[in-house]
Amino acid sequence: MTSAVKTVWLIHGWSYTPALWDAVAAALSGAPLRLERVDLGYFGPEHRPVGRPDLVVGHSFGSLWALMHPDLAAVPVLAVNGFTRFAAAPDFAAGVAPRGLARMIRGISSDAAAVLAGFRAQIGDAAAVPEGPPESGRLIGDLERLRDDIAALHAAPLTALAGDGDPLIPPDHSRACFGDSVRFVSGGGHLLPLTHPAVVADAIRACLP
Repeated sequence: MTSAVKTVWLIHGWSYTPALWDAVAAALSGAPLRLERVDLGYFGPEHRPVGRPDLVVGHSFGSLWALMHPDLAAVPVLAVNGFTRFAAAPDFAAGVAPRGLARMIRGISSDAAAVLAGFRAQIGDAAAVPEGPPESGRLIGDLERLRDDIAALHAAPLTALAGDGDPLIPPDHSRACFGDSVRFVSGGGHLLPLTHPAVVADAIRACLP
C-alpha cells in the first residue's frame, strides 16, 4: 500500500450497524486510510458517503449491496463473509433455503426483535440487538433482495475472505460464489470483523496498491 491516502467504505451486513467495524477501524489506526462507513439504516437513518472510494469492504449482505450499485462499478470489493448469491435455486444448490427467508420476512412484521435475536444466535453473536425500534421496512426489503436472484450485479475486482466454520455461508457456498480464490480463516465464523479484526485489517491493506 502506498503512502497516498486511500478512501475505504465499510458496509455492515443485514441487521447490523456501522459499529460492526469498530475493531477493524482500530486495527487500521495509523494507516494512510480514510475510513467511511455506510449505514444501511436498520436502526436509524440511512447514510452513504459522498464521492467514490478506492475500495469497498462489505460484510455479508454488505458485499452484495456494493455489487448492486452501478455507480460503484469497477471499484474493487473485499467481501468479508460475503456472497454474490444467497438463496438456493435450481442453478445454485449451495445457497440458503428460501423458506427460511420467507419465515423471517413474515416474522419481522409481528416480532422483529425476536427474529433479529434468533438470527444473531444462529451466527454466533451473543451481543444484544441495538436499542430502539428497528426499521422493519428496510429489514424486510433487504431480505427480499437476498431471496430474489439479483441478475444485475456489476462487474468489479473481487477478493473474498471467509470463515471455514461459517454457519450461514459455509465453504461450499463461498466457493460457489468466488471459486477457489476465496481465502478461508481457520476457526472463523460469520463475524470476522468482530472475531478476527486484525485479519480483516490485513486483507484491506493487501487490497490497496
